[in-house]
Amino acid sequence: MNIKKHITIAIGVFLFLFLLVHACLADVVVSTNKKAYKQGEEVEIIIVNSLKEEAYILWQPYIIERYENGRWYEINIVWCPCRAACKVPAAVQIPNLGSMKYEWDQKEGKCFRSGEKKTQVGAGRYRVNIRLYPDEEEIYSEFSILSASKVLRSGDE
Repeated sequence: MNIKKHITIAIGVFLFLFLLVHACLADVVVSTNKKAYKQGEEVEIIIVNSLKEEAYILWQPYIIERYENGRWYEINIVWCPCRAACKVPAAVQIPNLGSMKYEWDQKEGKCFRSGEKKTQVGAGRYRVNIRLYPDEEEIYSEFSILSASKVLRSGDE
């Protein structure tokens, strides 16, 4: 393996251990594997439960929001095929002392008669939000999506 891959693996292991230690200070924690992403790059979402019992998050397993004009706006994610009957649970279980991972493709989805249309979201400030069941407590973690020009400039330095 090349050095870049070794560094990526080391960062991933460090982040997981950091989240695990951080989770000892809080009951349930949500985070992403990075704080800044290039447009189109998959966003890895990690939910850690440090309780000695199961925790539950309300369906949807996560919500993505974008910060614009002083407010947070929810990004529409299509969880079930358009126009299909979809059985979803009221809540998703996170095992005690366990974690779950999800990936978001940076796409906003909308259903039309012809089916689902996905659109790449723009550069900006985002956060992942989970809602605990049954009290609906919200837990957030912020991240950024960088425009192609910012990625090039930071890579040139």
